[in-house]
Amino acid sequence: MAKNTFCIITALWLAMLAWGFQSAEARAEAQRPGMDLYLDGLEAYDRGAYQEALGNFSKAIEKDGNNLEFQYRFALTYSRLGRDLEAIAILKAVIAKDKERYCSAYFDLADIFSRKNDDAAALKTLDEAEKCIEDKARVLMQKGLIHYRMKNYKAAEEQFKSVLALYPDSAQNALYHLGIVALARNDHKEAESMFKQAVAINPKTETAAAAKKAMDNAGAMRRAAKPWHVMADVAYAYDDNIPNDPLDAPGLSTSPATDLGDQYQTLGLNGWYTFPLPRSMALDAGYAMNYQRYNDSDNGNIFGNSPYLSLKYSGKPCSADLRYTYSYYTEDGHKKLSQNAFIPSVRFEEPYGMMSSMTLGYVHKNYLDDGETPDARSLFAKVRQSFKIPGVEIRPVAGFGYGDEDADTDESSYSFYEIMAGAAFALPYGFSGDVSATALFSDYDVVYGSENREDTGYVISALLSRSLFDGVMARLNYVYVLNDSNVKTDGTPVYDPFEYDKHIVKFQVEVSL
Repeated sequence: MAKNTFCIITALWLAMLAWGFQSAEARAEAQRPGMDLYLDGLEAYDRGAYQEALGNFSKAIEKDGNNLEFQYRFALTYSRLGRDLEAIAILKAVIAKDKERYCSAYFDLADIFSRKNDDAAALKTLDEAEKCIEDKARVLMQKGLIHYRMKNYKAAEEQFKSVLALYPDSAQNALYHLGIVALARNDHKEAESMFKQAVAINPKTETAAAAKKAMDNAGAMRRAAKPWHVMADVAYAYDDNIPNDPLDAPGLSTSPATDLGDQYQTLGLNGWYTFPLPRSMALDAGYAMNYQRYNDSDNGNIFGNSPYLSLKYSGKPCSADLRYTYSYYTEDGHKKLSQNAFIPSVRFEEPYGMMSSMTLGYVHKNYLDDGETPDARSLFAKVRQSFKIPGVEIRPVAGFGYGDEDADTDESSYSFYEIMAGAAFALPYGFSGDVSATALFSDYDVVYGSENREDTGYVISALLSRSLFDGVMARLNYVYVLNDSNVKTDGTPVYDPFEYDKHIVKFQVEVSL
């Protein structure tokens, strides 16, 4: 009995002690000044802990219900939590009590209305802000942005022009947004002019950087809007192991390499006319010409002519292209190849910056070199998936492809599959980069010994690009190719006749009109 009594007394004593501590903490919390609670709320708000911030601001208001700053921050926190009705009511009450000091709260109200797609209420709110705020340029800019979002481009232009005329300190921002409006109206020359003027004011600002980028886009959009298009390119390159057949793709050679290095030049010309069609479709009819000339090699100087038709669909989230190309090649002035290609492709824009594409193809090759090269029919399918990493200018890409080429001889007939990975990214000073690595696995119909020829190839590519002027692009490309097979010679020494590696360096300038 005495033992039980002792336990009960001990438990009661500990409970009283805990209650005492809790009471002390509660008394300390109750004695905290409202400003301390407000500062705790600001700290929580700045790190994104909005529920915690809401609690601190609420307690601060309990301490000092007349402090409008506490109430203002309380309203902003409600807005961050998506509780717009509470935020609107408190902001209106704060403005009513001290409009002169809290006139800027009209902008917060306008932002809430815009987020709720109530643009009329947002504009009405900004009209009230214009009556009491000193920063009229901010009001006009905000109105212009709302009109732009409503696709009321004339009204948006009027607001931005008012800023440009009345407030020189905001001229760069106004010119940039006038360029954006001009783009929306498909007035690409006007857009380029506005962006150019914006950059000239101060080339070192973030707005100037955005204007430079938009200016390049405006030039591309202006060229794309024309029904006719012309592109030309010239390149100088070096290949330290030129192929026997210059029309072979890297890593897919049906014959051994030459082990000879040579410099070569290429010249390309591509022109097409776009015929608009209903339902977001268009038909491109064009002609492409390309010429490749080696400095020292006795063969491999290729001249190609390729008329083509391309039926395109441009939509969201899907776009598609059905392309037919007829190509006729000569080599050193002699007939080389007549080729027909049917290549449909489709692209999907997906959520979270992802993009997928699929390309199919059928190519019929009719060689015209008196049977020296066997004719072939090939089928292929390729899939690519890329996504934009949030917050950085990097887009990783991965892909898979499969193909089969059925030629008139087993030596030139093969199937293959490929796996690739890479990334495109932005670099300082207007440069952009693109790197990729591809693994190719080929299975040939020809038998060596007791086994079919099987090749394993790797292609590594690095591309550096920069726009030099409007419509002028420079590119520096490096490609490394490594290939080996399971074939071994019977003689001495034993070696793989299809094993080779090569390095290609190519500098190219492209002009778009």
